Amino acid sequence: MRDVNRLDNFYNELKKLHKHFPDWRFGQFITNFISWYDNKYHNDIFYIEEDKMLELIAKFIDDMDKLTKERKVNNNVKNVL
Repeated sequence: MRDVNRLDNFYNELKKLHKHFPDWRFGQFITNFISWYDNKYHNDIFYIEEDKMLELIAKFIDDMDKLTKERKVNNNVKNVL
């Protein structure tokens, strides 16, 4: 049997990561992550271990932050023109 205690750390870290998008319900958060993962890696998340899942969610957040910054820059450029 796998160590059940690994779940405490996973869910504590997941909660911290989810707070990057406080307006998203959990279903939105996980669905957006799965969509991002599928588009980026063309793979299924079914067999990913919890530690790797946290790393991937952190990459997802980084990508979403970059996308948000790019959109802000593009909108600012449009407003100047």
